Amino acid sequence: MRTITKLALIFYICLSYSVIHAGTGSAQRLFRSVGVNFADSQNGIVSTNAPKVEDSLSQHGGNKTGAEEAVTPVASGQNSSQYRSTSEQQVSYDDVYGLELTLPFAGSVELNATPKDDVTVKLEKHGTGANEEVVQTYLNAVQLEISTKDDILLLTPRLPEFPDLDAQLIRLDCFIETPPDLTLEIQTESGDIRVHGIRGSMALTTNVGNVHLDKAMGAYQVNAQEGRIYGKVLLTGGNNIFATRSGSIDLVVLDEIAANMILDTSDGAISLRLPESYPADLEIRIEKDDPRAITIDLPVELETAYVGDIVQGWINGGGPLIKMSASQGITILPAQSVSTESETDDNEVEVDDLYAEDDLPPPPTVSVPRASVQPIIDGNLFEKVWARSIPLSPFSMADAATLPNEPTQAFLLWDDQYLYIGARIYDSQMKQVQITQTNPDSSVWLDDTFEILVDPNPANPTYHHLVINPIGTVFDQHIKANYPLDPDVETAYKRIAKPDWDSRAQVETQITPTFWSVEVALPRDALEPTALKNWRFNLHRKTQGDTTESSSKPIEYSYWSPSYDEIQPWWPHWSDRMGTIRLAEPENSESAQGFEFVEQFSLAAIEVEGNGDIPTSELLEKIPFQPGDIISVDELSWLSREFEVLDWFSDVRIGTSDIIEEVAVEEGDEPPPIPIFKVNLRIHVAEAPTGVVERLNIQRNRYFISPFLRAAFGLKQGRTSIEELNTKCQLIENLYRHHGYDLVQITHQFSGTHLLIDIDEGHLDDIRFSGNHRITRTELTDALGFKQGDAYSKQIGTKRLNQMRAKLNRNNLYFKRIKNWGVKREGDRNVLSIEVEERSRLKVNWLPIFDFNRVHGLILGGGAGISTREADAQIYGGISSGLSSKIWNYQLGAEKTLFDNHALTIGGRVYQQTDANRYAGWSEGGEFLGAFFLGSTSLDYYQRKGYRAQVRGKLTRSMNITLEFTDEDHEILFKSTDWSLFNKNVLKRSNLRIDEGHFRSVTVSYNFNTLKALAPIRSGSLLWGTRQMQNYRAKHGWRGNFSVEYADKRLNSDFDFNLYHFTIVRYNQFLLSNHNLDFRLEGAFSDRPLPRQRLLYLGGVGTLHGYDFKEFVGDSMLLFNIEYRIHFGKIRYIDESEGPLGAVTAFLDTGYAWFNDENLRVNRFNTSVGVGVSLFIGDPSVALRFEIARALRKERNFVPILLLSRRF
Repeated sequence: MRTITKLALIFYICLSYSVIHAGTGSAQRLFRSVGVNFADSQNGIVSTNAPKVEDSLSQHGGNKTGAEEAVTPVASGQNSSQYRSTSEQQVSYDDVYGLELTLPFAGSVELNATPKDDVTVKLEKHGTGANEEVVQTYLNAVQLEISTKDDILLLTPRLPEFPDLDAQLIRLDCFIETPPDLTLEIQTESGDIRVHGIRGSMALTTNVGNVHLDKAMGAYQVNAQEGRIYGKVLLTGGNNIFATRSGSIDLVVLDEIAANMILDTSDGAISLRLPESYPADLEIRIEKDDPRAITIDLPVELETAYVGDIVQGWINGGGPLIKMSASQGITILPAQSVSTESETDDNEVEVDDLYAEDDLPPPPTVSVPRASVQPIIDGNLFEKVWARSIPLSPFSMADAATLPNEPTQAFLLWDDQYLYIGARIYDSQMKQVQITQTNPDSSVWLDDTFEILVDPNPANPTYHHLVINPIGTVFDQHIKANYPLDPDVETAYKRIAKPDWDSRAQVETQITPTFWSVEVALPRDALEPTALKNWRFNLHRKTQGDTTESSSKPIEYSYWSPSYDEIQPWWPHWSDRMGTIRLAEPENSESAQGFEFVEQFSLAAIEVEGNGDIPTSELLEKIPFQPGDIISVDELSWLSREFEVLDWFSDVRIGTSDIIEEVAVEEGDEPPPIPIFKVNLRIHVAEAPTGVVERLNIQRNRYFISPFLRAAFGLKQGRTSIEELNTKCQLIENLYRHHGYDLVQITHQFSGTHLLIDIDEGHLDDIRFSGNHRITRTELTDALGFKQGDAYSKQIGTKRLNQMRAKLNRNNLYFKRIKNWGVKREGDRNVLSIEVEERSRLKVNWLPIFDFNRVHGLILGGGAGISTREADAQIYGGISSGLSSKIWNYQLGAEKTLFDNHALTIGGRVYQQTDANRYAGWSEGGEFLGAFFLGSTSLDYYQRKGYRAQVRGKLTRSMNITLEFTDEDHEILFKSTDWSLFNKNVLKRSNLRIDEGHFRSVTVSYNFNTLKALAPIRSGSLLWGTRQMQNYRAKHGWRGNFSVEYADKRLNSDFDFNLYHFTIVRYNQFLLSNHNLDFRLEGAFSDRPLPRQRLLYLGGVGTLHGYDFKEFVGDSMLLFNIEYRIHFGKIRYIDESEGPLGAVTAFLDTGYAWFNDENLRVNRFNTSVGVGVSLFIGDPSVALRFEIARALRKERNFVPILLLSRRF
């Protein structure tokens, strides 16, 4: 009979325990649409405020402007309450092209595009004060004044002129609906700016807050001093600037219309997603000298390696410039295909809509017992103190109706110093748990996480949030309650409440084959100081799932207190959906659980069966109880659960056997209310494979150091199951792979009690090239910098491939591109395969010929040059015809370079071509435009027919010497047309006669040029004559030539003279980077009279500005030019390089020309001075230059000059 009574009593106790833990305590729901008063902490009463009061809509005159006022109390303390008031105004959109708004106090601005024809402005005013009527009157007086100026809608907040001391404005939020086409100028002091669907230029500035761009289109000037810039944008051109001093930049460009972008964060990271075919030039600066700090997953070519300076390159062949500067990391990834429609997403829900739900069940409430002793924070919950913790109800999905596939168990304790949270996060695929983050306060939410949300003082609008991943990496933040929806807002929270807040939490985790556990001791003094015992609290778990195609593991977001947000289930930040925890004292804890008595047992003995490799003594050390201890039913159940999850065993069965003892009761005494029975605890186990670690070595790891791996994955001395070891090694492999080490292999083996973990971070066993026919394997291998056996990671591979691409582009003429590359495992070998694409051996350049002058009329033709990629041989030729003169011109030439270093080049050409009497500075383009449009006749032409042969020797990189022989006939040409587009009826000047005859000469010339490659002296041609077009990038260096031309009767030439010529040009950059002082000295001397077609001229454009064109002529001449130039402005040229917008110039010219029978006299030099302004048109070699010059003679006036190029 006594045994039956005992069994019935145990059944009753267990049944009571089950009933108690099947439900949760109730708490009054905290409605979103009205505030909540949190009353005296002594009684814990929660009461709602009065309902919202709405005033009737008022009309003002006959226009479409209305206002709606409503005041709602949102929170109250002992002495004051917070209230919210709303008002609304409408204005016409007619003739409105822009909007300006500045909030000089706390408040956010949100703009949404709407198809309506009106602009609607809604104000949400938050105030505080002790008297509701006073606060209501004050908030009603806070207005937004709307006016227009120059088609700009000006929104100006107005506070009462004499504000009541008993009322205070906390923040002013502005919600604007407007047609989409609008320019914006928005500035907030402390608040967010959100723009959705607006099309137009935008200047957005906030000192403290985030900027969210949602499918906005325009040119952007966005600046956030303390906050994040993120969203989806469409670019329309111009320079788009996104800058923040402290925050991240996360942008998605929605289409392939490229434009210049500047992204700059002094303290944060940059993430940019671009369409896969988006073309751009790159200029990246990052403070971290770490190759992992830059990640680019688009077709990219980089000029320099990853160093702590500037990385330059281009994406998809290059395009508009993207300049990026960050301190923490830069990522450029391909964007997914996103619709560019500006309508609001169907899935997007306004915050007010979420607040409006009022049919939800109350959040759960639970009493948390005080801890008898402090737990040991090591991630292991198999500790006696946790047996007396309160287990929380099972987690559910956000909708509260669905249970997650992966369960979570959580437990709570507290004492005067800490709130303790313990949890087991079960996962059926533990080897695929996502772990990527290793640094505190990094993007931990990207991993599988366990998140804690705790609010010790619900009356304050802030709470605390901790995010923990399976290796104990923590992200903690102190944030505002009900912060607006944001898919990645964690990085901004650090700058919203307390930027430097540190939870100081003790966090440890433990990984097993079936779950990972977390143990947290959260210091109470790091939270808001409060004497309250009722805290708002929630736990949230993110299971990221497996991203591989073969996996069916889903992404899950589960909660202890569900958010009821099915649209954004990942968003845990609804503070009014948190549950309530009560910090209960021991006596209150018992009453809260409803126990009137607790069944207890006395352990007589502990018996272990079935163990073989694991000694019984070692097993008994795991059990926190000893014979003679008094344990409860709960503790016995807890012990059974703990053994079941211990991975040392494949099966565990725990039972008890009763020891019956009679209890003597004296006559007249009452029996004990709770009998204590003695039991033997019997544990039967089936062992799983285990090993004992007394010595642990991790070898060959370089990327992650051994102390980190030991601490993060719990690799330590003691017994471990082989399956646990396999799980941890797999997770370490996954972590390596996430960081780019795709070839990593981790093995482990026991040698007695010595555990050796070998980490092969990845190496290359073979490198295979394909597609190369003329590029040798040695050239490819040298450019790649890899050799067999080298360590490999994705970052290293990408870097080496970029270096290879850059080296081959510079040094190999056959290289075109890297077509494809990848690493794969073939058996036990890691093979890097690289497919290259080569250029064709021959290179063909086509040249159309289009010109006009008075001797030929319109000239049409074409030509081509065919050269080898090695540039050691080329053939070129062309043909053209004058439509008026009916004269055909042609040329055919060839060159061949000898020796590998291009030290000697021989060549020649035959030709019949029209030439002009050349002199310094004249532009062929200018002559063509003048002749075609106005009929000007600056040059005189003659015909040359013959051949020319030359030998050129390369002395150094910047010097060469040339020997040239010329044999040709010179013939006169006559004017054939008087046509011009304008001035058609004006007769044009006849072409001057020349000295006809047979011309033969030998010329020796020495040329030098020390200018940088950035400032090439380009050559251009319209009719197979060439001239040099100076480049404004030439800022520092020398260039010039010395030549001697020998024409003599002994060469069977009709002309007899020796002509000595030199040119020396110096470019000087000094003082400041935009100041230059340049000079040119040029001279030519002939020992005999020159033929008419070879006379030397000075005067006019390019030589002596301020004098008439060709005013001075002779067989010899001297010319000196000096120019002081100050550059201004900054633009981007056609080739996407940066340079000055223009220059202001002051110059002096002096020179003299004389005939052979005259003597050089210094007093006959002709001098002029002038000033000018240059504007560079798309290229530094093309400048629109306007000058005013004056010859230093009394009778001369100022002469305006328009040029299209630099003078020298």
